Formats: sequence, structure tokens, C-alpha cells
Amino acid sequence: MDCNNEYHLVQEMLETALVVRDMDVEAIIDFSTIVTKGKAILTGEGSSRKFPARKVIYDARHHGYESVILTEGANQAREYNLTSWDVFVASNSGQTSECVWLINDLAEQEIDSFGLTATPDSLVANDTHASYVLSCGPEKACAATKSVVEQALFYDIMFRIPNKQELPNLK
Repeated sequence: MDCNNEYHLVQEMLETALVVRDMDVEAIIDFSTIVTKGKAILTGEGSSRKFPARKVIYDARHHGYESVILTEGANQAREYNLTSWDVFVASNSGQTSECVWLINDLAEQEIDSFGLTATPDSLVANDTHASYVLSCGPEKACAATKSVVEQALFYDIMFRIPNKQELPNLK
């Protein structure tokens, strides 16, 4: 077994602390200023949606956020009328088929979407109204270590701002 590849998961888990410490909170604050509808749906597939979205939904209910925050898979979200919602599409690769279909559907309806991805030159980064590219970079072991934590903190910080919650200390 190649020792360089054997411990990617452990290495990426350890790198997560650095990703958290080095997050660009000011960029997230700037991003939050374009999210204005007060209702957000957080879409994506698998690890890009489940933990990050459910964590911020828990916080919203726990702290009594005025923002309405829901989560749904990208395909299910395609069935909804999203004209009055801020629609977030999260995909680590930036190319998840269901996410791309949703972005295309929303564009046809002239509804803006917001991308959250770890891949800078991807469809989710380029074909959404605005996107935030995670700093964690690609993951070699599985797409559910550094990126999931960074996605969850992105949503956490972004929704704390309009709901007047203290920002976390990432150091």
C-alpha cells in the first residue's frame, strides 16, 4: 500500500482546523449582503446539504431567527415555486447533475441562485448569480471532511449576520 495515499482521510481531518482558522469571514459578510429575501432554501446532494443545512436550520430555530431556512434535495427543489426565495446550491465538485439541472431551471425562470462549491472553475461557481468558493480545496479521501465543515460555517456565519447573532471565534 502506498503510504502517501493511505492516510488522506486522517490528513484532511487534521487540515480542517486550518480551514476553519483561515476562513475569510469578511468575504462571507460581504456575500451575505446580496441575500435579501429573508427566506432561503439550501439545496444540494448528500454531504453538501445534509449537515451544513440542518445545522443552520437548528440554529435558526434555537435562536429564533427571523429568516426562514429550509433544505431540500436539488431535484425536489425543482418542483417548487422559488420566486420569493434565495436559492443556495451546494456542490463540492461544482458539477453535481441535480444541482446543475436546478441552476438551469432557475435561470430559465429568471430566478437567481447562489453557488457554494470547492471547485472554482465549475458550473456551480460560474452559472449562478453569485458564488462562494470554499478555501478547503479538493478532497482526496471523501467529499465530506474539510468541505462539509467549511460549508456549515459559511451558512452559520452568513445567517448570523441578518439575525443579529454574535459571530463565532474561528481561532
